[in-house]
Amino acid sequence: ASNGEELLRLPGTTEPIDFVSTKRVAYSPDGRLLIACDRNQVNIYDPASGDLLKTLDGHQADVTAIAISADGKLIASGSRDGSVMIWDSSSGDSLLQLVGHMDAIEELTFSPDGKWLVTASDDATLKIWDVLTGDILQDFVDFTGVVLGVTFSPDGKRFAFSDGTIHVWQFSPDSGEGQTKISNQEFFTIPDAVSE
Repeated sequence: ASNGEELLRLPGTTEPIDFVSTKRVAYSPDGRLLIACDRNQVNIYDPASGDLLKTLDGHQADVTAIAISADGKLIASGSRDGSVMIWDSSSGDSLLQLVGHMDAIEELTFSPDGKWLVTASDDATLKIWDVLTGDILQDFVDFTGVVLGVTFSPDGKRFAFSDGTIHVWQFSPDSGEGQTKISNQEFFTIPDAVSE
């Protein structure tokens, strides 16, 4: 309805938590799935009917952020304990568990081609992961605060994030000598662009 009428109400999180993230609910790119955090699990709903289609179990702590790849095949979920899981959206199978953060996951996003996952945590780090192998390709730790937003440009050649300052970095993955390396170059910054 174009008038702002509520079409559906789902039960949502069964127990309120004090952690608030903007990444706790997401539509699949085709609009056929609605993915939502619920305590230490991820629920997948049919957004038209409200039917619960799948529950993804595996996190030991509350899930704080979710993302879905541009092709809709992968779901990433991050939790309060800093762990990240990658799931197959069709089967609901856990494909990888990524361990490296020391505090709650604030943000995560897939690159447009689905090969990389960027995660940001309350430990004031940002990590870039290889989605196929689970390897950390880059670990950035020199921030003025917690990174609260991460997004890729549509072509995947840049990504932007905020730690109080908005940073835009060139993103150039390079495979050579059997390893993938990320060369990053800060394209520009906007100091104090985000108020707390």
